[in-house]
Amino acid sequence: DTCPNYSTEDINSELASDKSEFRALLEEVEHLLGKKLSITELRILLELYDHVAMPPEVLLLLTARQIEETEAKYGPGRRPRLSEIKATGYSWKKNGIDTLDAAETYIRKQDYFKSKEGELMRAVGITNRAPVSGERRFLHQWTEWGFGPEAVNMAYERTVLRAGEMRWPYCNGILRKWNDKGAHTVEEIKAVERPHRDGQPHPQRPAPKGG
Repeated sequence: DTCPNYSTEDINSELASDKSEFRALLEEVEHLLGKKLSITELRILLELYDHVAMPPEVLLLLTARQIEETEAKYGPGRRPRLSEIKATGYSWKKNGIDTLDAAETYIRKQDYFKSKEGELMRAVGITNRAPVSGERRFLHQWTEWGFGPEAVNMAYERTVLRAGEMRWPYCNGILRKWNDKGAHTVEEIKAVERPHRDGQPHPQRPAPKGG
């Protein structure tokens, strides 16, 4: 709501300024996207650079990342729209991803989550497709908690046994309880659920009265 309504004069002034990095940023973005930006697209880029105050190196990393994701989804050579880059830019800023270190850390983390998606999808009985966005949020959360495919499969089997089918929130609830108990491997889960096995003594029961 507070974003300036950038005019053509504003854009030209920023491009002409020796103190601004906007011209160099524009050249690199156009190179990545393989096209000249329209006036509308220039306004979006200036908004991210000036109003959102995203450093050029972060904007370039964001653009490259959006290109990777667009090509993965739609095929080689496909490019994201500037409106999509803008939406991601605002999301990054909102979540504190506005420095090069923060952006690189975020991307490494997302790449790690993605590398685990296939294993965890198979652990919940899905082998013929990629996860949709809602499923991906659960998978990333489980990875963040530290669960591997064996523990996730254990929660999946329990979900199907109790609910009759795979229900993501139900499975997530099981894993959340285990995470709260600090149990993330099959062995740790069994230990917290059956703490008196493996030779550990049972608590003493009170002697019956009257005899």
